[in-house]
Amino acid sequence: MIYLQERDKKLLKMMAIYGILNNKTICRIYDNKLVYPKHRKKALADAKYIIKNNKYAYLGIEGKRYLESIGITNIKQMSGDRLSHIRLGKISEILVPLYNIYECYPS
Repeated sequence: MIYLQERDKKLLKMMAIYGILNNKTICRIYDNKLVYPKHRKKALADAKYIIKNNKYAYLGIEGKRYLESIGITNIKQMSGDRLSHIRLGKISEILVPLYNIYECYPS
């Protein structure tokens, strides 16, 4: 059992909006730390909140259950296409810093 911190909750909510986040975006969510995002991603992946690889992370089964439990039902579904992962990763990298400034709608 893992205790979700506020930054973890923000990460899961961003994954629900954008579908996938790349490592650069995840580091921004965790305040541009060097090692902490890697350890946190590993802990969340071990608890099945996220699914990660070397470049990207997206929602796992426990992450989807958590978001549904807090009332977020509009979760972006991911296709298995590699090119869509790259495209959505770049879109999230651009839009996440603008999240509190503008109302952004990912494609």
